[in-house]
Amino acid sequence: MKTVRCAAVCLLFAACAGESDDRSLPDKDDFRQGKADGDLPTCEENGFPPDCDLCAELGWYGDGSCDDDLVAAGICKMPDEADCTPTAYRIVDARLADPHAYVRLGICADVTSFLNDQVSKRVKEDGDGDGLLDLSLLNVFRPFDPAAATARVEVSPGSCAAPSPGHACAADAEARVVTAAQQLAAGGGDCLAAIPGTAGSGVNIASAPCYATDPVDLPLSLAGVDLDLEGARVGGTFAAGDTIDNGLASGFVSEEQANSILLPADLPLVGGKPLSSVLPGGAGSCQQSDGRDTGPDGVTRGWYFYLDFTAQRVDLTSP
Repeated sequence: MKTVRCAAVCLLFAACAGESDDRSLPDKDDFRQGKADGDLPTCEENGFPPDCDLCAELGWYGDGSCDDDLVAAGICKMPDEADCTPTAYRIVDARLADPHAYVRLGICADVTSFLNDQVSKRVKEDGDGDGLLDLSLLNVFRPFDPAAATARVEVSPGSCAAPSPGHACAADAEARVVTAAQQLAAGGGDCLAAIPGTAGSGVNIASAPCYATDPVDLPLSLAGVDLDLEGARVGGTFAAGDTIDNGLASGFVSEEQANSILLPADLPLVGGKPLSSVLPGGAGSCQQSDGRDTGPDGVTRGWYFYLDFTAQRVDLTSP
């Protein structure tokens, strides 16, 4: 018993004397190798509290090196905004490519182009004269590297000063959705297209050099219509002139959600109607064909929405 006590006291003394300080902490290369091996370092094994932010504990935020890959791996808990310079693209032109919308005007009329005109006006104009464009949707790359295999992309509404294409843009930090994107270099094929069987012709195809985000739930507001897109993806082609062409934003809206959404009363032709009533196959729709799809869960009925867009690089003021 005396020997055990002595050993315990000696160990305590050694710890207090700093003999355990020889333990070397891993560097970033160790972390990246752990990611590659599927054996990520943990907080506990490096002497930090459970579920810590290892990048914060090791002082890697603001050290001049963008640690976006460590954020994606879950090692860094926060975006490395101090080191990863953001590049923002604002959607400057958008149209609903599918599904089309129909209203009975003597005949069952396709009013999709009319609704697209309403969206286009909000994207391009400052209708209320407050100095800001009425609708700004941003893709923020942090950092921007089209040659990389993956990227970190923040999708969010924003505030951009008029006139179009907009400047002094500020992303909505609370509403932004952060996701990973897969990228292809020139000649590498397609990044994003409509899911087979869920859309008609005319939907954009994002071809290389391009990006496409991983599926994520994404809130989207268009012309006063607030949608919660399931399995949403955003992608496009990196084009000359600081432009994203062949942009495509897609996602699923369940029939239950579409039944509950009333189109804004001040929207001509369709105002006050449930969203489902203007979609093919929806309750009360004048369109006889059934345009409903099956959602990501393989069971739920609804519609995949496809929004074609063009985006242009803008200066980002914050965050």
